[in-house]
Amino acid sequence: MSLGSFGLLRSLNPFTPVVSVRHMNANRAVVTKIKRPIFARLHPVTAVLPDGSTITVKYKEPKSLIRFPIDLENATAEEKKKVMQLRRPKTKLNTIEDKGKAFNPMKYVKF
Repeated sequence: MSLGSFGLLRSLNPFTPVVSVRHMNANRAVVTKIKRPIFARLHPVTAVLPDGSTITVKYKEPKSLIRFPIDLENATAEEKKKVMQLRRPKTKLNTIEDKGKAFNPMKYVKF
């Protein structure tokens, strides 16, 4: 029975059960996340508060962890120092390659 003829039977008998059609598309076997703007339900997510305690909240996207920012106005001096060190730009380590032209093996020989 095709879906077109099912619609005709449904119009004749309103108590006919509704058949759901399974759409076989790329979202059935997905490797990455499904890119949708709004998720159908709220997901349980672990939230880390600024004092270090954790709670479980319902969030609109499936995430593993949410960290709340530290309020710098009410933070201690140690916490402010730690946050400022994390915000500082990282310095790149410059390395100088040794060509080995000035190497003297006799310097390491013991007599």
